[in-house]
Amino acid sequence: ARSATASSIRTSRSPSSAIQRWHRTSPRVLTALGNSVTVHATGLAPEVVATLEAIGVTVDGREMVGVIGDGSAISGLELGDGTIQPIGAVFVAGVPHPNNQLARSLGCSVDDLRYVTVDAAGRTNIDGLWAAGDLTRMRHQLSIAIAQGASAAADCVKALILEAKPCVGGSG
Repeated sequence: ARSATASSIRTSRSPSSAIQRWHRTSPRVLTALGNSVTVHATGLAPEVVATLEAIGVTVDGREMVGVIGDGSAISGLELGDGTIQPIGAVFVAGVPHPNNQLARSLGCSVDDLRYVTVDAAGRTNIDGLWAAGDLTRMRHQLSIAIAQGASAAADCVKALILEAKPCVGGSG
């Protein structure tokens, strides 16, 4: 029998809305990979647990302390209470946190997940400042970041040439 364990959403503070978003997408992908998916996490909101359980994902609040295997295959998880949970795969899902200190110091607005808010062209709320990629979206994909960067650069060039507006940090 195929088995997958989605793990580990570990937070030292209360779960953020990033975890709330994660629970809507990632487990559905994982349920296609195995007939049993378990998320090891603590402090999840009851509605998150209910959503996960509704799609057949088990939520286990016990701490994971180790992965068991023979060097070529994973066979189990060692849990904090000493239990060994048999598994066939482990997926680790970290909650991304954007590196937004510079953008915030410049006055950029951020959303509830701390991503810089931008319009379709990558413009921030600061005139002459664009942002793109992992700073603006939770989808950490190189191809998306490249496309967003190209779009923001094109809009910046347009502003420089057509609107005679300097970009932040540029001369004009």
